Amino acid sequence: MFRKLLSVALCVDDAGVFKPTYLATFLLGFSLIATLSGCANPETTKPRVQIVTHLEFAVAKPGHLAKVGFFNLLYADCSSLDYSTIRIIEPPSHGSIEFHQGSDFSRYPTYDQRHDCNKKKSPGVILNYTSDPKFSGEDKFKIEVIWPNAMSEFYDYKLRIGATSTEQGAKEIQAFRTVLSGSEQKIAFYSSLYPDCTTTEALSVRLVKPPMHGVLRMESGDDYPSYDRFQSQYACNKEKSRGTLIYFRPDSGFVGLDSAEIELTYFDQTINMVVYNITVK
Repeated sequence: MFRKLLSVALCVDDAGVFKPTYLATFLLGFSLIATLSGCANPETTKPRVQIVTHLEFAVAKPGHLAKVGFFNLLYADCSSLDYSTIRIIEPPSHGSIEFHQGSDFSRYPTYDQRHDCNKKKSPGVILNYTSDPKFSGEDKFKIEVIWPNAMSEFYDYKLRIGATSTEQGAKEIQAFRTVLSGSEQKIAFYSSLYPDCTTTEALSVRLVKPPMHGVLRMESGDDYPSYDRFQSQYACNKEKSRGTLIYFRPDSGFVGLDSAEIELTYFDQTINMVVYNITVK
């Protein structure tokens, strides 16, 4: 999850030549260094038209790098146009942002003819945010994305750092399991996959509330995922993937009802709270 704080992004000029961005650093409180980078002389790029301003929300852990954006533009056949240019309008007050060229999954809506392009990674510009390790609260920044077709869009980012699961708007899921008394049994398997079935960079599984009448054990391992039919990773259910296995062993002689609560944080900072209602027979 951790990456270097200072970075040099690349921009593309009208002739298709990569140019390094200018780089500036500022000391923000304690020892935090914020990196501000943008394409040199943006006024010299080809004329552009502003079409819309987006409001984006993200959650990040203090001191941890979080991917908060991916920008690319594809043709209908899924081939990529040139790289976009990102310009910082307002830097964050309690952290740093950096952007670089890379590959990720696009997110075209179902009504867009390029929706099928979402199934595989394509080249684009990745935007990362890292907060001050000692900061907790709200931060914000604003960028301009200049697309290869000369269109321009503004993105206002609002970030919540170090929020509780409830404050982050975590989704609560009720799960029901039945286990036999005196034996340890698997009650769950969690993995986080891209649409091409490769494993994402991170999946955090945390025990929030342990059971009262048994032991919950977690370990890394391989198993079959269970994506729903409407999810793009549904085809991944056919093969085992790497993830976290969860086992429950009831106390000796116990028969009845028990419960436990798990917090899941996915690579895109989506959080689910899973409450396991366990019947021991």
